[in-house]
Amino acid sequence: MSELNLLKIPVSILDSLPAGIIILRQDLSVAFWNKCIESWTNIKRDLILEKPFTLFFPEFNKRKYLDRITFTFENGLPVIFSPQLHGHLLLSKLPDGNLRSLRIVVTRLWHGESDAQALFTVNDVTEQVFGQQALECAYEKLSNENELRINAEQNLQQALVSLEREIKRRTKELEDTNKQLKDEIQRHFQTELALKESQEQIRLLLDSTGEAIYGLDTEGRCTFVNNSCLKLLGYNDANQLIGKKMHDSIHYKHSNNTPYPEAECKIHQAFLRGKRTHIDNEVFWKSDGSCFPVEYISNPIYKGNTIIGSVVAFNDISDRKQKEGEIIKLSQAVEQSSSSIVITDTKGNIEYVNRRFAELTGYTPEDVQGKTPRILKSEKTPPETYKNLWKTITAGKTWQGEFFNKKKNGELYRERTSISPIKNAAVEITHFVSVKDDITEIKALEEEQKKLKEQLYHSQKMESIGRLAGGVAHDFNNMLMGIIGYANLAELEINAHDTPASAYIRKIFESADKAAKLTQSLLAFSRKQPVALEPEILNEIVEKVKNLLIALSGETVLITTELTDNDVVVMADCDKLEQVIVNLATNAVDAMPEGGRLCINTAVMDADETFAFKHGLDKKGKYAVLSVSDTGKGMDEETKKKLFEPFFTTKERGKGTGIGLSIAYGIVKQHNGNIDVVSEPGSGTTVNVYLPITEKRPKKTIIDVPETMYAAGSEKPKTILVAEDEYAVREIMEKLLENKGYKVVSAVDGEDAVNKFEGHKGGIDMLLFDVMMPGMNGRDAYDRIKKTKPDIKILFMSGYAENILTNKDLRDGRVYFLQKPITPDKLFHKVSEILSI
Repeated sequence: MSELNLLKIPVSILDSLPAGIIILRQDLSVAFWNKCIESWTNIKRDLILEKPFTLFFPEFNKRKYLDRITFTFENGLPVIFSPQLHGHLLLSKLPDGNLRSLRIVVTRLWHGESDAQALFTVNDVTEQVFGQQALECAYEKLSNENELRINAEQNLQQALVSLEREIKRRTKELEDTNKQLKDEIQRHFQTELALKESQEQIRLLLDSTGEAIYGLDTEGRCTFVNNSCLKLLGYNDANQLIGKKMHDSIHYKHSNNTPYPEAECKIHQAFLRGKRTHIDNEVFWKSDGSCFPVEYISNPIYKGNTIIGSVVAFNDISDRKQKEGEIIKLSQAVEQSSSSIVITDTKGNIEYVNRRFAELTGYTPEDVQGKTPRILKSEKTPPETYKNLWKTITAGKTWQGEFFNKKKNGELYRERTSISPIKNAAVEITHFVSVKDDITEIKALEEEQKKLKEQLYHSQKMESIGRLAGGVAHDFNNMLMGIIGYANLAELEINAHDTPASAYIRKIFESADKAAKLTQSLLAFSRKQPVALEPEILNEIVEKVKNLLIALSGETVLITTELTDNDVVVMADCDKLEQVIVNLATNAVDAMPEGGRLCINTAVMDADETFAFKHGLDKKGKYAVLSVSDTGKGMDEETKKKLFEPFFTTKERGKGTGIGLSIAYGIVKQHNGNIDVVSEPGSGTTVNVYLPITEKRPKKTIIDVPETMYAAGSEKPKTILVAEDEYAVREIMEKLLENKGYKVVSAVDGEDAVNKFEGHKGGIDMLLFDVMMPGMNGRDAYDRIKKTKPDIKILFMSGYAENILTNKDLRDGRVYFLQKPITPDKLFHKVSEILSI
């Protein structure tokens, strides 16, 4: 039997075994015995632990027991005790006073690296011994009877010879001799009858035992079999085996179907060498060709000092092998599990860890043996978690939760754990088993998903605020349009620039201009203001705005630029992108009240799908990166989350509107890019703007607007169809255009505009439509008219274009746009420009 470490096997499994298990320390004190030994001795395990096992040695043979156990400890070889050779252990006594025959195998096992223990595997072989003894007695009695019969026959022969010799001489004694002969025959008959009865008793005894038994002569031929043997081997009649070689019938192959030569048969060792053999790892073959695992003992049969054969007793151990297989399978499943498995005693001392635990934590089983799982603590798991854990498992329940633990090398990791109590047959908690899974990567993914959700929420919030800002701007722009328009008309009526009224009107213009810029900022943030994107060189835009930034920053801030060597071209609205740079730089300067360094960088990067998704870009590809960095005080995470929200500011009251960065955010989004911030308190701030790179090249177009288009009195005035639902704006448009010599046709909405156009039979030269109108909007009205006159020119105007008019529309050579409020000069210039094309 190989050296074992049974400490890896739970006590509940050892208690369930049908055999007795005793574990002794080197000082022969009892370290463990299982429930089977308790049932034999009526001594509870707790009462015998640490007691000397020598209490159970027979006095007459105690020295031999001690010597053989010491031999096992020193040499690691197993020894076997039998009651015939070594006397009965005191734990062998049966309730009726008789002694139990115990077969004891002593094996050395290790607990740790140097602490040896002795494992006593104890089996009750009382029935086997009784059967064997009865068989031997029967054979002895049969032999004696045979001797008596032979002697009787010899005596009879002598008597007959004597009778023949003396017949003449002893005729007279014939009757007496006949009487003696009759008596002798009667005695012989009685002897034979007794012999048959004895044989029948032996047969009944052998057939009544549950252990299979058969006998062999010195040639290996079967001399007898009992019913249990016939049943296990699948035979109906003993004559099917009697006289045949048993090896050829039941023992001719190994379990793997390879031949088992008779010369190697261990059963034959009994009658060939007089050696008792005990085997539990071979198979016997049935009559139907199937096999089953057996444990057998082969003992020699002596007649006097002569071996006349052997007797073999065996048992089918299929059930035992199955249980052993289940134990091995369970052990392998635990050892090879993808989860870390830890078994502790009720105090938390580790008794077992599987291979996955070692792979994950870096601790070997030897490192943690006898220690507690506290060696994994990282101080990042709340103490309340451990308190709740112990409260749950000591109550006999399963605890589930998560730990933030530390590996042997100091690396931190997250794990999800389930800890359950292990209970014995008495429903007492004996151990705890912990099943752990590494969820470090899962937690990292959850954190990433949380971050993305926050980004989505922020984007949705900005979108909602943008819609509100756009709606307000639309109505406010129409109001401003009326204010500016009527102020212009008033100025024309006064026609004197040096009167106090003229000065008041100029003040109205200045105030209206400031209000217009505010609404334009709101529209830029809402991203509802159409922009005309053209190929532009990013470095040129930066260089163009640099001088302005130097003037804005003052003497305490050093401004530097680090521009890429490539002429990176992006689709941009120059004015709006300049506004982005100015807004970012202004915010950076404000973050350095005591001075510092402001650096504007440009670079090129190739964004993969992961980077694009993480940074809110529409798709992977090449991007220009515009970075504005400062050495200011930086900001925390909470500030960064609100940075681009309109009217959010960290500046003192009256020193900032809180819309500069939100405008920058809106403009960048209109350029199909994104903007993010890298900052920590005390470490400055870097704002990165990502803009998609285009393969298109910049082109400069100069439009020469004829002066005659501004004046009235042309030979044939141009006719302009004006569609505007606001009465005040519509009236202003009419008067301003008519004062410049244009013919104006007015419509109150899109449907009215289509009808007016069709009523003038193609006499309309240009359309001036508001985008947002009730019913049919300006864009739909233009699409209807375009079907009749595809080359019709149109100028859209709006305070808030929603999604009706897109940047793509403005790239069409016949579609133009002015943002309300519109000054008369801007209106006249744009109308003249369109009509001149």
